[in-house]
Amino acid sequence: MRGAVFFDKDGVLNVDHGVDGILRQPELYPDAGAAVDAARRLGFAVVVVTNQPCVARGLVSEETLALRLESLRTALLALHPGAIIDRLIYCPHHPHADVERYRVRCACRKPAPGMLLEAARALGLDLARCFMVGDRRSDVAAGHAAGCTTVLVRSGRHLAAPIVSDIEIDPDLTPDFTIDALSQLEEILRG
Repeated sequence: MRGAVFFDKDGVLNVDHGVDGILRQPELYPDAGAAVDAARRLGFAVVVVTNQPCVARGLVSEETLALRLESLRTALLALHPGAIIDRLIYCPHHPHADVERYRVRCACRKPAPGMLLEAARALGLDLARCFMVGDRRSDVAAGHAAGCTTVLVRSGRHLAAPIVSDIEIDPDLTPDFTIDALSQLEEILRG
């Protein structure tokens, strides 16, 4: 079983423009493609795990969201030819969704580890050999709950108020590593 690097999307690979940012073209951080390529060269699967409450709020359909997320793959490859995503998983739910069918307590919305567990089952991953790279405490909590090594990226959103969740995050929970940019990730992955 191999490891993976789980990347949060907004605030890590892509500039975070808020809940309606999905309506924009991807605006990747300059080092996003190289970081994804480095993970793959080191033998890791690459999985994007992203909360997308834009569906729960009725801004886009799941079909439109899937197309918009595919544009992330295309943008990464255009930025760096080795930046291949093995799996892209999203959670469309929100505890206060405007669209009732998405107003559920789910196991996938981070800080819950459901998207990471789903990827592990689908790709045959050893979660103890995986890394969760995110910019929010909810990403760190999801990675920790799944048994991954956690990396917090100081993108600016790391200081934002916690996301709305039914799960309380331990206030003493800290990431295993903290970095200022994705260019610092390869050294951590090399161990």
